[in-house]
Amino acid sequence: MQTVKVEGFHGTAFKNVDEILKNGFKSNYRPDHWLGQGIYFYSDYDLAFWWTKTKFKSKNGTGCAIIHSALECYENTWLDLDTVNGVEYFQREVEEILSVTSHLTSLKFKTSKGQDDETRIKNFCFALDLLKKFRDIQLIAMTFKKNSPSYADRNIYRFEQLFFTLPLDFVYQERQICSTSNVPIVSKIKVFPS
Repeated sequence: MQTVKVEGFHGTAFKNVDEILKNGFKSNYRPDHWLGQGIYFYSDYDLAFWWTKTKFKSKNGTGCAIIHSALECYENTWLDLDTVNGVEYFQREVEEILSVTSHLTSLKFKTSKGQDDETRIKNFCFALDLLKKFRDIQLIAMTFKKNSPSYADRNIYRFEQLFFTLPLDFVYQERQICSTSNVPIVSKIKVFPS
């Protein structure tokens, strides 16, 4: 069976590095994780560094660390939500799981009309956790698009209004990867501090 290989950067407190390198990552439950429960990586080193500095309130990265990891899984346990096939698989399989799983049939997601962002994120997280459990999805990747993220020096909308019309997909992009467990993580190397 064919495998998928991706790389990611995980930000953490420096005090956690030795434990992670020796025993693997630990995941804390949150009902609003973007891609469900698991271990999170950015595909971009700079975003992992920004997130870590923000989380641990460090201007220059003191007390922070970045771990570079290689991740690998079989193609049938990989879900890329940036692809047409990935999005269609997500929709089809979540509907199928809910229709045949008797103890989940009473679960009703709120409709998107009038739904707040927090509820939408929790619903999405729950649906991805269903796929992880019932379809053995080990790695999920998705790009989140933002016009004015807190790490950016510039607001794309403001720039566009001042100068010219930009293509609709010209935005900051954050590709995140969520590993369900330590199993798909085949290597871990501390890259910051060097």
